[in-house]
Amino acid sequence: MTHTAPDFPRAGLPRRLAALSYDALVLTGLLFFATVLSTAFEALVLGVTDSGAQGRLSGHPLHQLYLLAWWFGYYGLSMVKAGQTVGMRPWRLKAQRLDGGLMSWKAAALRFATGLLGLSSLSLLLDSGGLALHDKLSLTEVVVLPKKKAL
Repeated sequence: MTHTAPDFPRAGLPRRLAALSYDALVLTGLLFFATVLSTAFEALVLGVTDSGAQGRLSGHPLHQLYLLAWWFGYYGLSMVKAGQTVGMRPWRLKAQRLDGGLMSWKAAALRFATGLLGLSSLSLLLDSGGLALHDKLSLTEVVVLPKKKAL
């Protein structure tokens, strides 16, 4: 597939990792909020009020899936609507289809799932074309956007 104009360069690993570190901070806050919501649910609906005791939901596989859904919601919505997460914006990165368009939910889910696998392996390393394993499998790429001109 070819790019639509304009043709932006693919992002290198250091820039991708910098954006990932920014997103880790955002995601920590988001998951903290999601946990507060589940703790409130636990207290109001299930009646767990002892703050010293570990809640019934904490560590439960369904609770872990709940948090994973929040993680994907942040990532997927960012990718499908703008091609950028909050952490990608300061580094001028954009994830897009190989033809330059915004990715679909299916591509975002595939990229998310394979990216999770990549965090625990060497698949984050880029090939000679600047693509990681999750880029190749989801038919997407991460590009560097040009600097905005000052007014």
